[in-house]
Amino acid sequence: MKIIECGLDSREFLIQFWEILQEFGTEIPWLEGLKKLRYVGNSTRFRDMLLTGLKMSDETGISPLQLVTSSEDREYVGGVLRFERAPEKFKDRKNLQIQEELEANGSQFLSCLQIRTDQRGGRHGPRLVKHTTDAMLARYGSFWAVVSDMRLIHWYESFGANLRSRLENQDGLWIISWNLPRTS
Repeated sequence: MKIIECGLDSREFLIQFWEILQEFGTEIPWLEGLKKLRYVGNSTRFRDMLLTGLKMSDETGISPLQLVTSSEDREYVGGVLRFERAPEKFKDRKNLQIQEELEANGSQFLSCLQIRTDQRGGRHGPRLVKHTTDAMLARYGSFWAVVSDMRLIHWYESFGANLRSRLENQDGLWIISWNLPRTS
């Protein structure tokens, strides 16, 4: 297995986006306005509509990362989206402050971590988190994400995440972050 980055107008990302909508289309608020994209067949138009829907000027602010098989066919197993700035809209003042602090420090945002439905249960989730964590820390030094299920906080902490949000918050979402260890 390996992690690859693909373009927003690639066939690979169209497959990933379909999987994202199936898994998170009703859970992640910022995906709501993007559901119509599942029917766009022109990949260039898809990319342009995605960027418009996310209010982004170009595609450098978002990268699809995919866990694929090491074989020649590079079969899609799962993936995650990297954002320069999060599309999340928090209500809780403390979560907003944490988001502003992280983005001001250049932390990248990860969202939509998912494993293809028929690939679940095969230890791909931990593999995706480990590969993605290593790649993001090596490239950016820090990144953050939002957990929508409190039961997963400890799972992410086992991969080095730090809980940043209060357990009780207005959003019912928990911000976690990763940073490279400081050297003296």
